[in-house]
Amino acid sequence: MTLALTGECNLRCRYCYQNAKSGTRMPWAVLTSAADRLLESPTRDVELVFAGGEPLLEFDHIQRVVDYLDRRTPSRRTVQYTLATNGTMLAPEVIAFLDKHGFGIQLSFDGVLPAQSVRGRRSFARIDEALDRLRVDAPAIFWKRLTVGITLDAQAVPFLARSFAYFIEQHLPVVVISPANGQAARWTPRVIQALERELKAVYVAARRHYADTGRVPLAVFRTTSTEPPADTGIVCGGATPGSVTVDVDGETYACPFLAESSQRFANQRLAAIVRPMRTGNVASPAFWKRLADLPLRARDTGMFHIGPERHSLHGQCLSCPHRLECTACPLSVLAEPEHDDVQRIPDYICAFNWTLMGLRKRFPVQAAPGAPSQG
Repeated sequence: MTLALTGECNLRCRYCYQNAKSGTRMPWAVLTSAADRLLESPTRDVELVFAGGEPLLEFDHIQRVVDYLDRRTPSRRTVQYTLATNGTMLAPEVIAFLDKHGFGIQLSFDGVLPAQSVRGRRSFARIDEALDRLRVDAPAIFWKRLTVGITLDAQAVPFLARSFAYFIEQHLPVVVISPANGQAARWTPRVIQALERELKAVYVAARRHYADTGRVPLAVFRTTSTEPPADTGIVCGGATPGSVTVDVDGETYACPFLAESSQRFANQRLAAIVRPMRTGNVASPAFWKRLADLPLRARDTGMFHIGPERHSLHGQCLSCPHRLECTACPLSVLAEPEHDDVQRIPDYICAFNWTLMGLRKRFPVQAAPGAPSQG
């Protein structure tokens, strides 16, 4: 479960999908309803993700709901807490609380100063300092429960390899790269050519780092098997009832990208197609039934399944050699006002995934954790 605690943020990233920021905050009644739903889950081990906006603007609510859950969670159940943050508000007292309660951190950080300046001109130094603080004061978080996510803006493409090198120097354990949505006009052929060069340089650096240390910080290159994943025909977990996002007003959605309180979809025609995927208010008696029915409503949209009509600049997705591993978000077309085809993946997102998945197939397969050494 993801909680959108607030529609406000202390940064104004150009590429943020939340393009209609508001000062709204999640009322305590909604928070407790969401927490109660989490404890009703038939799954023994559950995860609660605090998101926003910037969730640390509501740090008091985070502390309060963690205490609420700690007092009500039965011994047979485990609640894993995760914070999705831009990292600029990771003060010592915040880190101490996160460490005490075993939090994981999903840190949005785009890399070296020229890349991070797209997010905020003074944000780089604050995040760099926060990483040092995490490494010293909360090593269990830093080494075991920290993931850094790059949202790749077209303007930041020339700095991608430098950013990855910086992340290696900072000993960051897990790095994820995703292209920003809604930038079709800015990803020109020249930018895509630069992207291919930068991703190849990232690959070379990752191979060298793996040879030197045995570590693979770039998540997409982590693989312990040559077997392809199972072909479910579904291209996104947003089409399954395994996760839910609770917006500030208590309305629930299959994915954070569908939550409506802080955004206006650029493509309103396609937005109308996904609105039936709403799963109702978190306090509604019909909540669990709406969530269970989600796969049927997702199928009706035509956006989440690989069929003969799904395509991109490389042709039909069914014939793509990378389709089982592709991470292209099917909802990315909602951010492109000029696209009217629910079966279309924006060209630049396809180009990103095509290049990255091709490099992934060339990366060495690693031994499974706990497997005996071959040496």
